[in-house]
Amino acid sequence: MITLRTRKVARIGLLCVVLCAALSACGGADAPLHRVAIPTATAAVPAPVAANPGATGSGAQGGGTNSPVAAAATQVPKPPPTHPPVPIQCSPPSPEPSGTPQGSDLTFSGACAFTETGRVACSTQPDDFIFQFSRKTPDGPTIYAQVNVEYYKGPGSYAQNVHFLFEIPDNGTIYEWDTLNGGATIDAGGHSGSFDNLSLPPDPGTPTQGTITVNGSFACA
Repeated sequence: MITLRTRKVARIGLLCVVLCAALSACGGADAPLHRVAIPTATAAVPAPVAANPGATGSGAQGGGTNSPVAAAATQVPKPPPTHPPVPIQCSPPSPEPSGTPQGSDLTFSGACAFTETGRVACSTQPDDFIFQFSRKTPDGPTIYAQVNVEYYKGPGSYAQNVHFLFEIPDNGTIYEWDTLNGGATIDAGGHSGSFDNLSLPPDPGTPTQGTITVNGSFACA
């Protein structure tokens, strides 16, 4: 007759047998491991990128024309800046250099407006009185002005035969205002003079437009 105690012992023994078998199957030293092969999506894996793509194929010797390193090293330089063309209303000159001898008060108005306060270079020929000066502009070109009093006979007023040339050369183009029959006054001593509403029309042979009017006095250096 199997008692309750005997049944408990038998049940415990059977449980031990089952548990030992399960442990042996799951992690025992002698139980073989069954590895599951997991399929991989090889198409989704990006191909490795070479450090220098241009170093393969025909470009292996020269670095390759498609190499990002070569492209960065051969950037095309920017062209040098250029100044704008001289406008119809010419650019006012830059300030005169510090220390420029002063003495003139010659006002230019109209197509090119500024005041010349520096002394101008003067010379006297057998029958000419000449003075000239130049001024640089912020745009690059230089303004040139030259006066020639024809048939000069000494200080006094000359109602005609005064040649006044005002020009701005710019990259092969000359913007020019001039007159061949203006008037001027040369002061006593021949080292200064003045103009009264001297008109300089644009030269027909140039693309110049507008008129320049000259007033005021000049002093020789």
